Amino acid sequence: PYIQAAMNLSGVTPVSILSGEAMQFEELLESIEGTGNITIRDVIILVQLELFVFYQDWNAAHSLLIKDGNAGSIRKCTIGSFQSVRFTFVESLICLKVSQLSSTSLLGKRKCRRQALKSMNTIKGWLKEGNVNVVHLMQILNAVLNEGNDGAEDHFKEAAATAARNGFI
Repeated sequence: PYIQAAMNLSGVTPVSILSGEAMQFEELLESIEGTGNITIRDVIILVQLELFVFYQDWNAAHSLLIKDGNAGSIRKCTIGSFQSVRFTFVESLICLKVSQLSSTSLLGKRKCRRQALKSMNTIKGWLKEGNVNVVHLMQILNAVLNEGNDGAEDHFKEAAATAARNGFI
């Protein structure tokens, strides 16, 4: 679904391998609305958030994140799965980037930064409990947090080295 969704967002005609119908998130969400299956809804929203991150559309990502309590719903629904880790990382990244945008109000920057740090503390807790699969995610978030400072590049290099060492890239 990621490749199809990315192609749809970029306006690229799908290659012959992707011969299915174009993914329409709104139609998908409408079709499951009556079923009461919030897990599917939350996974679809998580995919959308990740795609906004890929395209660095921070404002759209943040709008979707705070819309209709999506963040709280996704957090509850994904507990104990890899999607919980992905969501916490994506949430932190989106909030950090929005807090750095010049177009964001001072109050908005503070709120976003506070939420980002809260999510980062969750990841730190996982690290303290011994979860080695989030080390590189924390290093990426530290790099973004320190963007513009001397240490940011080192954090990015450490994250790439850690991810490679642990088989993520």
